[in-house]
Amino acid sequence: MNRLLWLVLLVLLPAVAAAQVDVRFDSDGLAALAIGDENRLADGRPTVWRIMTGENKPFPGKQRPVIEFDSSSSTYTTAYAWGKLVIRYEPTPRGVRLHGRIHNTSEQILGALNINLMALTSPGESVRPSSPTWGIEGPPLVTARGPLGTVAVSFTPGDPPRQVSLHQERGQWFVRITFGGDKLIVDNVPAEMTLKPGGELEFTVDVRLGSAGANPYELADDVIAAYRAAHPMRLNWPDRRPILRLFFGGGASVEEAVRNLKNPEAIVPPEPDPRFREQVLRKFRVAVEAAKAVNAQGYILWDLEGGTFPHAITYIGDPRLIRALNPQMDLVVDEGIKMLKDAGLHVGVTLRPSRVIYNPETNRATHSHTVAADPFRELDAKVQYARQRWGTTMFYVDTNFFWRPYGPDKVWKPGQLAPDVWERLQAKYPDTLFIPEFGNPADFAFTAPYGQADMGGWGTPELVRVIWPDAFRVIVIGETDFTDAHDRFVRTVRERNPLMTFPYSVTAPDTVAVGRIYEEAALLDAGEPQQVAGASGQDLIALLASPERATRFFAALKLRQAPVPQAVEPLLERLRDSEEAWVVRHAAARALAAMAPAQADEIMLEMLLDRAAGFHGAAHEFLVRRGQPARTALLARLEAMVKSGRAEGRIIDAIGKTLAALPEPADSAATIRDLYTLVPDGRNAPVIRRRLINILGLLRDSASESLLMTALDDPELRATAATALVRIGSEPGAARVRQLRDDAKAKGDQPLLDQMNQALRAK
Repeated sequence: MNRLLWLVLLVLLPAVAAAQVDVRFDSDGLAALAIGDENRLADGRPTVWRIMTGENKPFPGKQRPVIEFDSSSSTYTTAYAWGKLVIRYEPTPRGVRLHGRIHNTSEQILGALNINLMALTSPGESVRPSSPTWGIEGPPLVTARGPLGTVAVSFTPGDPPRQVSLHQERGQWFVRITFGGDKLIVDNVPAEMTLKPGGELEFTVDVRLGSAGANPYELADDVIAAYRAAHPMRLNWPDRRPILRLFFGGGASVEEAVRNLKNPEAIVPPEPDPRFREQVLRKFRVAVEAAKAVNAQGYILWDLEGGTFPHAITYIGDPRLIRALNPQMDLVVDEGIKMLKDAGLHVGVTLRPSRVIYNPETNRATHSHTVAADPFRELDAKVQYARQRWGTTMFYVDTNFFWRPYGPDKVWKPGQLAPDVWERLQAKYPDTLFIPEFGNPADFAFTAPYGQADMGGWGTPELVRVIWPDAFRVIVIGETDFTDAHDRFVRTVRERNPLMTFPYSVTAPDTVAVGRIYEEAALLDAGEPQQVAGASGQDLIALLASPERATRFFAALKLRQAPVPQAVEPLLERLRDSEEAWVVRHAAARALAAMAPAQADEIMLEMLLDRAAGFHGAAHEFLVRRGQPARTALLARLEAMVKSGRAEGRIIDAIGKTLAALPEPADSAATIRDLYTLVPDGRNAPVIRRRLINILGLLRDSASESLLMTALDDPELRATAATALVRIGSEPGAARVRQLRDDAKAKGDQPLLDQMNQALRAK
């Protein structure tokens, strides 16, 4: 969007009431940005702290600025050997607007400038600002909020690109603007600046401050509204049911795949393999059953081209190459996809903006960006092929980066695909959902980016939802414990983000967990039944026996919020009833966890150890509340399992996690050390010992140092012992781990090096 239109939108959009900011000047310049009696300005002097020539070298000579402030026009001028920085301050009700001008008076081309416009007091300890932005990959806005205040800094995008950030240093927050440098913003958009001798550039930065608890997006509501008006939501995909994914693997041998890539015209389709065909079709049949079980909207078929090549070529992302790389799949995939479509499911495949080709120099396959030339055309061609062959309407786009040469030296760099690529694809295929692996805020107007819960991707960023309330993200449940994270996943779904997972079968843990999450989200979205809303005490207990599932569910929820001692037995009855809906049993378990009655000790211990039942999160909460009785029961159960030699690792882990969460966790350590010596020799012994060592680390027990140091000498126990030593704060142990790391590096032992590095990062 051009700069003039952006300014017009900002002027036309109304402002809302906010805390009044008192802007004051003295003879030296900006002196205060005060809300009430609190001055939020730490230092009002703008400073150029880095300047580079067009050859990416520091500007020669020391920069001794000459400073002048004109109080009549509120203009601050700083003169340097290279030129001038002029800033005119315009007070606003929410803060101050800075109108800046940079003038190059030298004979050198300027290639980069970094300016601290002012320093603000911190809004609070441990507060992290939003990411720096160029106003290209998202709105031109950075924010921070904390217990001491709120900050919102916006700017007018322009040419050359400029980045604004909030930079923390020495307890202060610098409002920083950056021009130029060798940063690649997105694909084909470098942050280049070429300010020639005599040249000028202008910028506008708006600094707004709010009181503690203020919402920074309300503080910058006009900026967000202007961005929304200039970048309306184009994606129209109201279906937020689960999206499932299938992996097939297999593929041609490396030799055959390379031969086919080298000479695609000579490919001869193989004779059909009946066994392969039946395996694939059976997988599709199971997929249809699983989709029905969780009411899924469709499938992404991740690797139809097979998995012939190692990382980073594993995912090909080009359905045109199935016949070359996975020829048996090419013979059966049409029939499999027809099964999915006949079941009313959307179907999608994986794409990549690069192209896999034969490399004559290495006689191998490689991802090429040179051949692809343009990411839009490359993706468009693959989309057309998949739509024409199968009618696909969903695409996961893996590694949505594109490599190009930049600068006079033609240095190859990867840049994330620019938002306009998605805008063009969405305009051409408006009935299609694109799921890029990586998503900038601007991409959400056209796509639903991929996220993984186990990597922190729980939902759509708040800023994105403020701009486009119907924007969403596709969240892979990944390696996350479904029960521990149940409430978070329910919130993710209620915020209208589809979940994605593997449907190995109707009864697979992933499939079952997704069904439970969506079921509870639907109950919560429907709202509390009227008879529950006004009920309390004995009425809620009676409602636990209601014929209506929603009534039983909400009655149990309410009893968790307002426990009633007489509800213990009715709640236990709900929990013990294997015919009861899981969401009701789970709500009952959570209510019992809030009450922690002794009558529930036995069943809650069993629920902790029965991971498949899905109540171990509530059982953990219950046992932690029970304290010493829970410790005694857990250690007794652990002792029986260890002595039997048949203990399951995940059950030991569950016990250890709960022991570590109990008050005075080190009280359990002596018993764990004793049990370690009682582990019977056998095939399962290393597994049990590793789990017990892990528990000692979680218990943070310094008295376990000697045992752990001995375990460090055992290759089968070394990685776990190293992590435990770091966790208990053992200085000799950490020194040994560092030595092992250094030795592994010297010997080129990458697995051991990775293990020791991971141990040293343990918390």
